[in-house]
Amino acid sequence: MAFTAAGRRWQLRPRQLGVDVDWGAAVASAARQGGGPGPLRGFRRIEVRVFGADVAPPVRVYEAALDYELDRFACAARVGRRRSACAA
Repeated sequence: MAFTAAGRRWQLRPRQLGVDVDWGAAVASAARQGGGPGPLRGFRRIEVRVFGADVAPPVRVYEAALDYELDRFACAARVGRRRSACAA
């Protein structure tokens, strides 16, 4: 992931923020949207194929790591919520 602020750019890997994506839940959700009982299943599948379906996987992030990195970015860019906490 790339973050840009005040002309500066930072690169982070999702692993550094403890990002965890549940792809199995996303697949199950997609299957539910295209499924259904008996003859209705075919119509639901056609509907999903024609109009699409919004499926987003559940995502968790380690909040302390995210806050740390956001504070670091804010201090480097001299903007944000805790500017006074930045070292001079």
